[in-house]
Amino acid sequence: MQRFKEHMVFKKYIDVITLIGKDGKLRPLKIIWDQENCYPIDHIYSVKNGTSVVGGCGLRYECSICGNRRLLFYERDRWFMESEKP
Repeated sequence: MQRFKEHMVFKKYIDVITLIGKDGKLRPLKIIWDQENCYPIDHIYSVKNGTSVVGGCGLRYECSICGNRRLLFYERDRWFMESEKP
């Protein structure tokens, strides 16, 4: 029988460079993880209402960041991602 290591997941609020189109839609361009790390968003696969496993809901962007598929959430007036580190 295999045991899987359980991962704690945290809600990490982040800065996001965002384009607001003339139609009013938000398009995230880059995430600023911390003072030293800024990552471009390569591709957005889908945008829909959704909830996070760490709590919170809003617009859920399924996107590619540096070649990795990740979920980015826009909750009311700020952005967050699910992270294994607080």
